[in-house]
Amino acid sequence: MISCVARNLRNIHRSFHLSSPLSASNKQRTTASLSHCQIRPCTSFSSDGDDNGDSKGENRQAEGEASVNAAYEGLVAEQQLYPAVPHSGHSVLVLQPKIKWGRNKKTNTTPELQLEEATALIGTLPGWRVVQSFVVPTDYSTKKKRVWKSGKIDELRRLVGQTSATAIMINADMLTATQHRELYDAFHLPVYDRYTTVMLIFKAYAATKEAYLQIQLAEIPYLKYVWRKYFF
Repeated sequence: MISCVARNLRNIHRSFHLSSPLSASNKQRTTASLSHCQIRPCTSFSSDGDDNGDSKGENRQAEGEASVNAAYEGLVAEQQLYPAVPHSGHSVLVLQPKIKWGRNKKTNTTPELQLEEATALIGTLPGWRVVQSFVVPTDYSTKKKRVWKSGKIDELRRLVGQTSATAIMINADMLTATQHRELYDAFHLPVYDRYTTVMLIFKAYAATKEAYLQIQLAEIPYLKYVWRKYFF
């Protein structure tokens, strides 16, 4: 049988192809579909055929997996979960927000250590390199539409123009769909956050069907986060 994850991904995909805006019932169905999928280790793929494992059953299983995979990848592309990545990789400007005060200020690390870790993540991606990296102060959170205020965005825009960067990595856990859109409008470069960077690393090194499925499972909280902020 096709797994719970696969069935629910199909349901989610259909929900976002509705010709009209999401109704309350469709929102409820999408949230319910997501809530039933728990992230847990995947040990095997079950068969759609008989227990004897004949060739027809194997073919049906392969067709089912391919169909679900295509629907899921189409959904991810449609919702622009990841900015497009060229085959040659990216030259990345890494920006580490430094929260100056308030409850969101981290006390168990420093912005400099966070920046060092972010540059190491970028270096893990094949073909990606860091061109420059900076700690950039902000006030009490990274939840503003463009993370920083307009004056700082203008400074960063000038800084970007002086580099050979083809992408920007902002080392915040998760940026919302609105933030991604606003930051792209500000810099005219693809913007990655920490979550998308880590997921791209997993994708780059996944070698088995089980690994790819685990990546899709790990993407579900991010999809749910982006949709909740954007649609609900």
